[in-house]
Amino acid sequence: RMINANDGGANVSFNAGRTWSTQTNQPTSQFYRVTTDNSHPYRVYGAQQDNSTASVSSRGRQFGGWERDLYSVGGCECGYIAVHPDDPDIVYAGCYGGYLSIYDHDLGESRNISIWPENPMGAGADVLKHRFQWTFPIVISPHDPETVYVGAERVFRTIDRGQTWEPISDDLSTNDKTKQRSSGGPITQDNTSVEYYCTVFTIAESPVEPGVIWAGTDDGLVHVTSDDAETWTNVTPAGMGDWPMISLIEASPHDADTAYAAVTRYKSDDFRPMIYRTRDRGQTWDRVVKGIDNDAFVRSVREDPTTPGLLYAGTESGVYVSHNAGDSWQPLQLNLPRVPVTDVTVKDDDLVIATQGRSFWILDDLAVIRQHDAERPVSEPAMFDPAPAYREGWDRARLHIYLPEEHKGDTRLTIRNAAGDEVRAWTVVTGDAKGGDDKIKLEHGMNRWNWNFRYENPEKVPGAVSWPRHPPGPRAVPGSYTAVLSVGDDWSREVPFEILPDPRRETTAADYAAQFEMLTEIHDALSSAHEAVNDIRTVRAQIGVALSRAKDAGLDENLKDPADELKKSLKEIEETIIQTKSKSSQDPLNFPIRLNDKIGALAYAVDGDHPPTAQSRAVFETLRAQLDEQLGALETLMSESVPAFNALVLDTRVPAIFVPDEDTADDEPETDEDEEESPEW
Repeated sequence: RMINANDGGANVSFNAGRTWSTQTNQPTSQFYRVTTDNSHPYRVYGAQQDNSTASVSSRGRQFGGWERDLYSVGGCECGYIAVHPDDPDIVYAGCYGGYLSIYDHDLGESRNISIWPENPMGAGADVLKHRFQWTFPIVISPHDPETVYVGAERVFRTIDRGQTWEPISDDLSTNDKTKQRSSGGPITQDNTSVEYYCTVFTIAESPVEPGVIWAGTDDGLVHVTSDDAETWTNVTPAGMGDWPMISLIEASPHDADTAYAAVTRYKSDDFRPMIYRTRDRGQTWDRVVKGIDNDAFVRSVREDPTTPGLLYAGTESGVYVSHNAGDSWQPLQLNLPRVPVTDVTVKDDDLVIATQGRSFWILDDLAVIRQHDAERPVSEPAMFDPAPAYREGWDRARLHIYLPEEHKGDTRLTIRNAAGDEVRAWTVVTGDAKGGDDKIKLEHGMNRWNWNFRYENPEKVPGAVSWPRHPPGPRAVPGSYTAVLSVGDDWSREVPFEILPDPRRETTAADYAAQFEMLTEIHDALSSAHEAVNDIRTVRAQIGVALSRAKDAGLDENLKDPADELKKSLKEIEETIIQTKSKSSQDPLNFPIRLNDKIGALAYAVDGDHPPTAQSRAVFETLRAQLDEQLGALETLMSESVPAFNALVLDTRVPAIFVPDEDTADDEPETDEDEEESPEW
C-alpha cells in the first residue's frame, strides 16, 4: 500500500503502484486567491496549484454530491479569477506566462484575451516586453463591470472584454534587472513566470471614489492614482525592509482615503506579520498587527463592507479579526484547521477563505462578529440580530444566543410572525437535560441555534411505524418575524429577522400562502387522526381495566359482551385510521398503509416552494372526507356508547379499588387478549 503526496493532494495505491486513486474526492486543494459571484446561491472561485481553476457552489444541492457542481472556468493552476458582477457566466482567469482567458459558461468555451500573447517559456524576465507574475492580478472595477484591470510591470485596462488593452501606468516596479535574470541553473534553467519579479502584484480601485486606484508590487512599492490613472504617486510605507512583497491592497469600502496593505517577507526568512494602514491616501502609514502571532505572516486583509473598521486577515496559521481598524487583533479560528490562509473575502453575511492544502472554507454568518461589543457585560444573557435567511434547500434562520455561566431561571425562546402571533415556542434547557420537540438545549457561553422555519410537528402516536416518516410542521412563509428570548420575569430580548423567498423562483406571496394553508390543513388532519388513535387506545385500555376488576370481583357477567362490542367498534375505527400490524420499518411492504400515512405522505407532495397542485387538493379532500367519517363514528361512540358503558359499570357496582384475598394476592389480573398498555404521559 502506497501513498503519493503532492501539491494537488494525495494518490493511494493498494497494489504496489499498478493503479492509483484520483484526488477528486479530497478537499486538499492549494488555492492562491478566492472570489465569489452574484448568483444565488453564490459560487466560489479559485485557481488550484497543479490542477485547474475551480468554481463550486457555496451551498450543496439537495440531491447529488459536490462533484456535479465543480467545474473549471478557464485559466489554469495559478492566478486570479474575476467574475462579471452582472453576468456570472462571464469569468476572467489567469495563468502563468501572461495567459488570460475569458470564459463564457453559457457557451462552455474559453477565449484567449492575453494582453501580450507571446509565449515567454524558457526566457528570463529581463528580455521580455512585459513581465507577468505567476499570480498576476485581475480586478474588475467596482464602478463599471466592463472595466478590468490587469497587472504586469505596469497596470493595463480593458473596457471591451479584452478585445483591446491600454497601459494606464508606467513601470511601477523597481525594474531591478539583477532580479530578472534567467532562473535556475547551472544544469537546468527554470523559467515559467513563477520566477519573474519586479511586477505589479495587487490592484484595488476604491469602491467609494471612482478613479482612485492602488497598485502594489512584489518588490516592495505602493503607488496610488487619484485621477483615474492620469498621474501616479509613490506612497510606499517606510520601514518594511528589503524586498517586501505587497501581497494585497484593500481599498476601504467606507472611506476613499483609507487602505490596508498585507505585506510578506517570508522569502527572506522574515515571518513577522505585516499589515499597514493609511487614512490619508498613502501619505502616512501605521503597522497594525498587535495580537497576531509573531510567525503568522499575512497574505491578505479585507474590511467588512457593512461595518467600518471590522477587518479580517488571512495568515500563515489561520484567520484573525479586528474590531478597531487593526489596532488590535484576535484569532477567528473556531473549527478551522491550523492552515495557511492565502485570501479572504466577504460575501453578503459570509466570510469565504482560500487555504493552502484544505481548499475553501466558509464562515456562514457574520452577524455576531458585526455586533461585537466589548462593553457588553458577560454576566447578562444576549441574543444577536440574525442575518436574513432564504427559504430554500437546507437553509435555516440562525439565532445566536449567549448564556452566562451563572444563568438561572425559566428560559423560553419564541418565534412570532409579523402579526405578533406565536409560530413556535421552546423551553431552553442546559446541562444534562435533553432537548426535544418543545425543548432546545443550549450551553453556557455562545450558542448558534438553527430554526428550520417549521411550525410545531403534528401529534404523534407513541411507538407507531409510519410510511413515509411523519412530516414536520408547515414551513413559515417568507416575511418578517421576531425571535423573543426571555429569562424569568426580569429579562427579555426581541430581535427582528426576515425570511426571504428563493430569488431563483417565481413563486408569489399568494402561492406561498396557498401552500401554507394546505399544509396547515394536512397538519391538522394528521394531528386529528393521531389524537383519535391515542384516545381510542386510552379508552380501550380503561375498558380492559374495568373488565378485569369486575372479573376479580365476580361481577363481569353483565359487562363482558358490552365491553367486547365497544372495543370491537373502537378497533374498527382505529384500524381504518392507522395500520396496527406494522411493528418495523419494513412491515408496510406487507401491510397496506392507512389514512394517517396517506395524509402524511401528501404533505411531502405539497411541501417545497410551489403552490399546491389541483390534484393534491383533490386527493386531500378525498382523504379528509374518509377521516371525517371515522372521526364522526368515533364521536358517536364517545358521546353515546362510552357513557352507556360507564352507566353499566356503575350499575354493576364494580369497585374502584379491588383488594384481593390471600389466595389471589400474587396472581396477575387476567386481561382481554386485545387489551393494550396505557400510553405513557
